[in-house]
This record gives sequence, C-alpha cells and structure tokens, in this order.
Amino acid sequence: MIDLIAFQIAFVVIVLAFDLNPLEWVLLGILCRRRTFFTSWRGFDTIETKLAQFAERRRLVILLATLVPIAVRVLLLPIYPVPVPAITDEFSYLLAGDTFAHGRLANPPHPMWTHFESIHIIQQPTYSSQYLPAQGMVLALGQVLGNPWIGLLLSMGLMCGVVVWMLQQMLPARWALLGGAICAIHIGITSYWVNSYWGGCVAAIGGALAVGAYVNIEKRPTIKHSLLLVLGVALLANSRPFEGLIFCALLGGVLAWRLFRNRRITWGPVLGRLIIPATLALLTLGAGMAYFNFRVTGNPLKIPYAVNRETYGWPLTLPWFHTAAITHRHRQMRLYYEFESRILREKNSLWAQIVYFTLHVQILWRFFIGPALTIPLVFLRRAFHDRMMLLPAVLTVALFVVMMLEAGFPHYMAPVTGCIFALLVQCIRHLRVYRRNSDQLGLQLSRIVMVVVAITCIAHVIARAAHIPVMTGGNYLSSCCTPDEGMARVTAIRELLSVPGSHLVFVNYQRQEFYPREWVYNAADIDGSRIIWAQDMGPERNLELLRYYPNRRAWMAYPDRRPYRLAPYPPMPDVSAIPIQIVLGGPEKNREEGGVHK
Repeated sequence: MIDLIAFQIAFVVIVLAFDLNPLEWVLLGILCRRRTFFTSWRGFDTIETKLAQFAERRRLVILLATLVPIAVRVLLLPIYPVPVPAITDEFSYLLAGDTFAHGRLANPPHPMWTHFESIHIIQQPTYSSQYLPAQGMVLALGQVLGNPWIGLLLSMGLMCGVVVWMLQQMLPARWALLGGAICAIHIGITSYWVNSYWGGCVAAIGGALAVGAYVNIEKRPTIKHSLLLVLGVALLANSRPFEGLIFCALLGGVLAWRLFRNRRITWGPVLGRLIIPATLALLTLGAGMAYFNFRVTGNPLKIPYAVNRETYGWPLTLPWFHTAAITHRHRQMRLYYEFESRILREKNSLWAQIVYFTLHVQILWRFFIGPALTIPLVFLRRAFHDRMMLLPAVLTVALFVVMMLEAGFPHYMAPVTGCIFALLVQCIRHLRVYRRNSDQLGLQLSRIVMVVVAITCIAHVIARAAHIPVMTGGNYLSSCCTPDEGMARVTAIRELLSVPGSHLVFVNYQRQEFYPREWVYNAADIDGSRIIWAQDMGPERNLELLRYYPNRRAWMAYPDRRPYRLAPYPPMPDVSAIPIQIVLGGPEKNREEGGVHK
C-alpha cells in the first residue's frame, strides 16, 4: 500500500510539472467562488439563445463542425507545425500510406530484406505495414494532396462533424452542438490524434457512424442508415479490429434485441431496408478485407498483424496469437522483444496490475475528461438510467474494461469517442437543472465547466507558443509532445540531402534498453529512395549491402549519442569477389533457423 501511494504521488508530481490539469483545478476554484456572475450576467443567456437557434440548422452545424476545427488547426501551424514521426507505429502507418499512394496494396519483398527489418513492419511474403488499411488510406489521401498529414487533418474535422451528427440523432440540437464543441476543443485540435500519425480519428468516425445509424434504424429502418452502419463497421474493422469486434458485437446484439422485442415491428420493411442491404454490404466488406489480406500475406484469412507476430514472436499480443521464441538479428528488435517480455511478466503480479490499472485510468481520464468535465460526472448514474444513453453506456463500459486488460491508450478507446461525449453532454444536462435550495447552482456550474474547458485549450496554445513543455491530456504518448525525438532523424535527413547523390545509411544502436524511437524505416520504393536506412549488421554483413548499392555514398549513423552522429562509412577494401547473400523465405524459415540466416 505504501508503494502504491508513493507511485501515485510521483505520478501527480509529473502531472504538475508537465500538464495544465492543475490550471483547470485553479480556474474551477476561482470561478466557483464567483459563480453568481454566471447567472447574473445577461450575456450568457443571450449567447445560449443565439447558439440554440443556430443549432436548429442541423446540416449547417455539421458542415461547420467539420470545417472550423480544420481551419483553426491550420491557423495554429506556426505554433503546432506539421508533426514529425518518431514512434515506431507512426512509421508503419506512413509506410502503408506511401504504399497505397503508389497504387499498391503491398510491396514486393526486397532481396536484401534482412538489412531493413524494423518493428511493426513485415518483410515477407511482402514488404508492408503490419496494420490494416484504414489509417494508411487516410495518409495516402494526404500524400496525394501534398503531405500525409493533410489526410489526418481532414479526418480530424470529419470526426468532429460525424460526432455532431451522431449526437443530433440522440439529443436536442443545442446539446449536440455543445458535444461537438467539446470534442473539437478537448481532443480535436491539440490532441495527438491529429498531431502525430498514430491515429484515433478514423476509429472515432466509424464508432460514431455506427451508433448514429443504429439510433435511426431503431426508429425506422432505411437503406441509407443500414449502409451507414456497415460503413462504420468497415472503418472499425480496418482501423481498430480487436476493439471494433467487441464494439460491433455489442452493437449488433443490442440492435437484434431491440428489434425482436418490438412487437409492432413489420418484418417486411426490416428485411428489405435493413437485413438484405446490410448483409450484402457486409459480404462486400469481407471480400475486400480477404483480398487485402491475400495481397499482403498470401492468405485471405491471415491479417498482416498475425504474420508480424509469427515472424518476430512479440510476447504482448492477443490471446489467440501464439508466439514463438525467436532469436532476432538486430539489437533494436531484440530489445523490443525483451521489453514486451518484461511487461508480460510484470503484469502477472497483483502489484503490477494495480499500477498498470491506475496509470492507464489516469491517462484515459486526462485525455477524454479532465478536471472540469469531471464535475458533471456526478450525475453519471442518472445518465445511465436514461433510455437513450443505455447503448453508449454499455459500449463505453465494455470497451473500458477490455482496454484495462490490454492497454489503456486513448486511441484504443477511439471507437466509443462519440459515446463518451454523449454521456458527458447528458451529465451536463442533468447538472444544468440541478438546484440547491433556491439558487441555480447547476446552471452556474455547467457554464463554469465550459468556460474552463475553453480557457484551458487557449492556455495550451499559449504554452506551446512560449515553448513551455506541456502535455495535452495523454499526449506524452505521442511524438507531438516530444518533437525533439523525431527532429534528430529529420535533421540527419536534411544533412544527407544537402550532399549530392544517393545515400545508404547504416544505423548503429548502442542502447541497452528499448527506446521507441527508430531510425530504420524506408519508403515503399526502397531502391528508388535517395536515402536508404539499414541496420548495422557488422562489417561482414554490411559488405553485401555495399556491393548491392555500389553507387551510393555510405554512412554510419549513431542515433543514441547526444547529439546524434552521422559519419562517412569507413573505407573498405575491394569486395568485388565477395558474393551477395540474398535471403529468401518467410516466417517458417525464420523460425527453423532461429532467426539467423546464413
């Protein structure tokens, strides 16, 4: 118990040092002492009346909810520049986007692939990302438009618009507008979902589409909403497949239960407007996913994630993926394997489970809610009893429980983003009508909450402009909060591009523990790139790559040094007589030879 208390205190100290959540507490304390102002000043009534009238123009609200966050984020580019990738997952998604932008679902394996192995990438039977294609498609769209980040920007705006649309199906128009505003202010503009390449917005769009379509189908089934439901399922299946499976299973179960309990239902329209269109759309979705799997893995029933796990034996995986002991060729890969193995061992103890649970609960709380929005949660029990909130409550609680067993990162909860804001808005509605004796305490607090949320968002922007290190509700998980981590590689790229010709860079890691910043990531067309990054495999193995690229200038990179070091590759003797060793074979050969190819 003493250790747990010490851990929590240490975590709070970190938050105080790098987060603006304490600012929210201070603002709440100050404004609550002046809460009568929030009912005495007539300006609040005027603003709310105008916004309520505007909210009735539902289509215009959805359009503006999509475009305004995009415009605001573009205006903030001098303060929040285009993010620089640094995390291993980001490079994998960018590889997928580059592959799709070139009109391919997968890239052919490279003859010298053992030199280019990296985390979250598969090299056999194709050279591809381990992830399903939704996030990669978004990045590909952005790359076609000029920069992969443009796709993320558009997906963020679309997320805010779709969340407003979903809330309009469940709540009065003005409350849907409020929920969209919270979504845009709290996580849309400054969160790592748009300030890194990790994603989150695509799954949030899928979840909001599915829930909004479900609400309409329950009222009156239509072909349009049936197809919107399947579109939401498709986005979830191809962005967050595990969480999406849980989400869709619960959603489908609730929908079937509602339909069969409705004694006044006419099954003819349900069959023609819901079951048949949805079934055909789902079959099309399944065929498309099977074709994608076939092109990437050679097996229509095997996803790239499974191939990556079979090849490298990562211990932290889903229960039905059985991992094998693998001897890895490269230091960074081996350290990552040991890192996951250590976490897996630690999670088997009760103490580690407590630490893991409390840490990730705080991460999710800070990202989606924060101090100000915690006040309305006092009425969460009442919200759970509202019939319209039953589905969002079930989906949110179920996914939360599962995430606590897996990993409590905010983008893992992305499918229920709309549900979380639906519950928050419903709690604010209950708070607003709360009275204590004869005063309007609930109305005052509801206005205070929104003012504090807006001020905190502005404070984040000001802190960023002043170069004050500040986390944005869990953003320390992404590269956008530690831009210097990715800038070292970008600086090295700029240095190399200033030298004429093409380059081959061997990356030499000297780290003794895993660090999720990787340098060995290449474009979809490796041979066509001006800069090729390769693992340093020692002088003898490096020779074969030097012979394979005889016209490239060779370099050694040392990313673990502070600052990093980039130096010309040491002069080598004549190696024309040394044969090039081309490795063929996939995961099975890797396991047979213990991960070391001759």
